[in-house]
Amino acid sequence: MSTNILDEIDTLKPLAYSNLQQAIFEAVREASNDLLIQAVAGSGKTTTIIEAMRYAEGSSLFMAFNKAIAEDIRRKATAGDVKTLNALGHSLVLGNRPTAELNSRKMLDLVKKVMGDTSEFKEFGYSLSRVCGLAKNCALGISEAVEPSDFTDLIDAYAFDIPFDFVNTASFICREAFELSRLDLKTFDFDDQLWMPISEGWTFPKYANIFIDEAQDLSPIQHLMLDKLKSRGSRLVAVGDRFQAIYGFRGASHDSMDLLKGRFAMKELPLSISYRCAQSVVRSAQAFCPDIQWREGAPEGEVLTNDFDPHTPDQFARYMIVCRNNAPLFKEILAHVRAKQPCQVLSSFLDSFQGFIRGFKTRYTSDLSAKLDHWFERERDAAERSGKRGKLRGLKDKYDTIQLLCRDYKLTEDMISMVKGLSLSKRGPIFATIHKSKGLEHEHIYILRPDLLGGFGDLNEAQKQQEDNLHYVAITRAKETLTYGAKLR
Repeated sequence: MSTNILDEIDTLKPLAYSNLQQAIFEAVREASNDLLIQAVAGSGKTTTIIEAMRYAEGSSLFMAFNKAIAEDIRRKATAGDVKTLNALGHSLVLGNRPTAELNSRKMLDLVKKVMGDTSEFKEFGYSLSRVCGLAKNCALGISEAVEPSDFTDLIDAYAFDIPFDFVNTASFICREAFELSRLDLKTFDFDDQLWMPISEGWTFPKYANIFIDEAQDLSPIQHLMLDKLKSRGSRLVAVGDRFQAIYGFRGASHDSMDLLKGRFAMKELPLSISYRCAQSVVRSAQAFCPDIQWREGAPEGEVLTNDFDPHTPDQFARYMIVCRNNAPLFKEILAHVRAKQPCQVLSSFLDSFQGFIRGFKTRYTSDLSAKLDHWFERERDAAERSGKRGKLRGLKDKYDTIQLLCRDYKLTEDMISMVKGLSLSKRGPIFATIHKSKGLEHEHIYILRPDLLGGFGDLNEAQKQQEDNLHYVAITRAKETLTYGAKLR
């Protein structure tokens, strides 16, 4: 079994570089074009781009997606600097405001300053701080002043867990907190690391070459950072997989790679051989990414469909289990908890669960369940009246998941403790939402409730593409076998 958070780095490598990789190396050596590399899942893109840096003339900067990847690449790269975009922004902030201090809670502190230590702050403060952070990632406030309506649009578009009757008030709170953040010259947070260098018009460093990883996941503010680097005379080489763009919900541009290609007139090159996936798995992935190919000598593998899901934790032990939604995932997780079998859980539900539940102020889960019914009915009706089908889906998933947990526990605090423990576990099979599974791989992938893939209702083209991309990500986690679980009957 293998799971790896550094997506392409430890996957099976070719014995020699392929013609596609050689073409990339040659294009980097020529230095006549900005380049966009469309790299399918498991194609060894990070290995390829590290090698490509050796062919670039002049100074190079590798922009990694996160700190963990940056540290791993720093150990492997033989030339050039390696940073995240946040680290680059951090150095610019300190270079221009040397006495400023990093405060990761800055936005939350400012929201609290606006709201006071009220029950509304305890319930919604974290969500409102995230709205403000998203505004910075979407490059609001750069060219014109922000308005409360800007935050209303973000709350609606990104389906934040904020009651409909509180949205208008929340939008004014966000605008005031955002303006306080702009005026605060003494502290900065992680979103400021990206937003502040652009809003202040600071001078970016000069490199001959900028290599950008995970280009499909860049946000509007990160695109503006690349503009600044390009204006200093840098040649850009961006690598990513447009079919793995699944982070639109947190501010990434859903068409980031196409925007880059158009903005910088990039020459596109393919990296289309997956060294991870078996042939049958690749054939399934081709429904979403037609260009993906299997490596020479790849095993046939299997794609299976189950009429019934496994009945015991032991039967799930050989898989990594992924699901579009949380509720089906937690149904199987609870089976492991009851059987005292360890498991690992990767879900954003764990991040917000405790604060949300404590907001109901209940000792017993029976009382929590009743209050949850009332909350869901109110929010569901408001979502339906407003036609917010995406938010409705998120509300239903949260409601179903918590009601499922309530049935297993008498005391609310015991339920909270159990969920907190899940977030800390490092043993047993992995249960992951598809969003959280990106960057992982496993010999055997099991997709719970495949009927949830594809979304529902009236989706726009961008939302449909994101749903297709989620399906593609789920498929391409599998190295040998891919199993579709039972559909809802």
